[in-house]
Amino acid sequence: MSVISDIIRGSGGHVTRTGYQFERIYIVSQLTGDAESILVNALLTPGVPRVGDAHPTIYYCYVEEVSVEPESSTIVRVRVVYKNPSPRVGVSGKTIEYNSNRSSKITDKDKDDKLIEVVYVAPPDSGPDDPKSGTHKLGEVDTPTTERTIVVTFITEDDPESDIDRYDNTVNSAGWHGEDARCWHCVASARSSNNGVTWEVRYEFYLNRKTWDRPVYLKGGNGNPAPGINDDDMNGRAIVRCIPEVNFMGLPFNI
Repeated sequence: MSVISDIIRGSGGHVTRTGYQFERIYIVSQLTGDAESILVNALLTPGVPRVGDAHPTIYYCYVEEVSVEPESSTIVRVRVVYKNPSPRVGVSGKTIEYNSNRSSKITDKDKDDKLIEVVYVAPPDSGPDDPKSGTHKLGEVDTPTTERTIVVTFITEDDPESDIDRYDNTVNSAGWHGEDARCWHCVASARSSNNGVTWEVRYEFYLNRKTWDRPVYLKGGNGNPAPGINDDDMNGRAIVRCIPEVNFMGLPFNI
């Protein structure tokens, strides 16, 4: 049997609010048998995608449907439909809730596990107990509370470990869901009650429109920001990124 793929005529695609869809056409020739046999053999021919197969170039786009139509007694046209989100992820529910009681995280390190430091130039009127000019290590930093929470849950037959590892405790590296980069904090988890046959997956997204980055200040002798520190420059202050970032456009579902 012979397979010709990527036929332009009949191929296509479209985008909706629930995701995007692409269609590919494959021509399988040199088939033998009755009408039903050539259709089944066309579906089983090596090189023809099957339901659940990934698109060769588009991330998180999978085969959801395969249909066949005879063109002659030996030739069959195969239509393959790819969709995103993955048909292997059956989204069973989604809720959006508002939450202003997100607990803070206390840390003295940034997202690269380095101690937080600022470069400070002391003004002439600094007191004897105020910090001197130079590089200073700072103490602990607390992250702000959230403004909104999006919770996505679904049941899947695929082991979600790689996605959980990728997205758990991260912020969005680029704009996502109508907000700027680093405004969404993702917490991901999964559990199976049947030895991995199916998985209950949960993604929680916490919004902070001021971003999850945190400004810190070098303290003076009275415990307040050191003299000469203001929000117009970086003298004695730093913007700390304590949470790793990843592009949320690669999530295995659309919201």
